Amino acid sequence: MLEAHKGQVASAAKDLGVSRATMYRLLNKHNIIPDVRYCNGGYATE
Repeated sequence: MLEAHKGQVASAAKDLGVSRATMYRLLNKHNIIPDVRYCNGGYATE
């Protein structure tokens, strides 16, 4: 789901029908870290 929203947690949470806080809680519970390449406007390098 995060890939479909290019790492935008708030957007993915909205599509799933949960709050952004709940989405972060679930990500932490399952040790999922949003890909930083999508954050920072694409300025991160690999």
